[in-house]
Amino acid sequence: MGLADEALKQYKLSRLLRPDYALAYLREGNIYLKKGNIDKAAACYELAAKYDEFNIDARNKLGNIYFDKGMYEESRRAYEKVLEIDPYAAGAHNNLANALSKLGLNEKAIEEYKKAIELDPENAEYLFNLGTECGKQGKYDEAIKALKEAHKLRPKHAATLINLGAVYYQKTDFLSAEKEWKKVLRVDPQNEIAKNHLKRIKTR
Repeated sequence: MGLADEALKQYKLSRLLRPDYALAYLREGNIYLKKGNIDKAAACYELAAKYDEFNIDARNKLGNIYFDKGMYEESRRAYEKVLEIDPYAAGAHNNLANALSKLGLNEKAIEEYKKAIELDPENAEYLFNLGTECGKQGKYDEAIKALKEAHKLRPKHAATLINLGAVYYQKTDFLSAEKEWKKVLRVDPQNEIAKNHLKRIKTR
């Protein structure tokens, strides 16, 4: 029996003595998550949240699991509960925005991305997400601003440059789009997305 299996055994024994022991469910869920048993992990996190309504860790992990399974409404509710407990959790605002975007609630998603950035203004991922969402909604100037800030913080992130080029392309600023996609190839010379976009520019 490995260490993880031994730990699971101990957590299960502790729950026999105290069935409402939220921490045991949380730790058991963490082990199942590491083992790749997502359904058992989710069941444990649900019980951890049931017996400790202020357990942010369990609710965050539930939100992540639901999101990865395409259960976006359930994911949204999990992150909203986290934010009821801690309105200053920047990551939960970002994650909630991701779920809202998947649900087609794009304006609300943009609001949540902005809240995440207010709380953590130098987080490149949040800026990238905001810029990408704004680009999808035709808010091109906002998108460019956010993606440029994301690029400053994470200059070798090819997806930021690809999306920035796409926004310029949508604005019909083809020279700027080409410039950004060429930057991608300096960071990642084999990037097929950038190569295809550049071909499109040439054959336009």
